[in-house]
Order: sequence, then C-alpha cells, then structure tokens
Amino acid sequence: MIKTAYVEFKQADMMRPFYVRGKATLQKLMVEVGQSKEYSNGYAVKYKECSIENTLKILIRCKLLFHTRSVLLGLFHEILVYESLASQVQTTLFQFTTYKVFEQEFLIMQEAVSKMVASS
Repeated sequence: MIKTAYVEFKQADMMRPFYVRGKATLQKLMVEVGQSKEYSNGYAVKYKECSIENTLKILIRCKLLFHTRSVLLGLFHEILVYESLASQVQTTLFQFTTYKVFEQEFLIMQEAVSKMVASS
C-alpha cells in the first residue's frame, strides 16, 4: 500500500508542470469565452488538488474550450461576411431609380445574392 501511494505521488509530481500550465490555460480560455465567473466559482475549487485525474480533466477541458473558441470565431467571421454581402446587395438595389433593370445589372445582383446565400 505504501509502495502504490509512493508511485501515485511520484506520478502526480511528474504531472505538476502540466497541471499548472493547464490550469492557467483553462483560466485564460474561460476569460476569453466570457466564463471567468464559472472558473473562479467552480473549476478553481473543483480542481484544487494536483492529481493525475484532475490534470487530465483540466487538459480535456482546455481542448474542448479551445475547440469552442475556434468555432465561435468562425461563426463570427461568417456573420461578418454575410452582413457585408447583405449591405452590398442593399446598396446595389438602392442605386436603381426605375423598376426596369438591364441584364448586366441583373447578373451583378444575382451574383451578389448567390454569394450571400452561399455564406449563410
């Protein structure tokens, strides 16, 4: 029993750099995503002890938060592209003073609308 406790202690000691780095990374990622209150109230208390299990849980949460962050950034980028294309279509439509549209102008509007639909 003492031998297994020593082995676990030695493994936990080897995991300490990963634990410290993972905990700092988790805190920064949660601040970026807007979850800093949840970190200070939940995870900082929950993963207080440096153990193999807690280190692995922290690293998995870091990976999930990093993925979530990249998905959110991609979503925001797509929203910006959609809004810019929609404003281009709107300005193109407001340029016409008559109800009659020539073929070339119609093709320009059709291309802009198809880009907008493709980005959504």
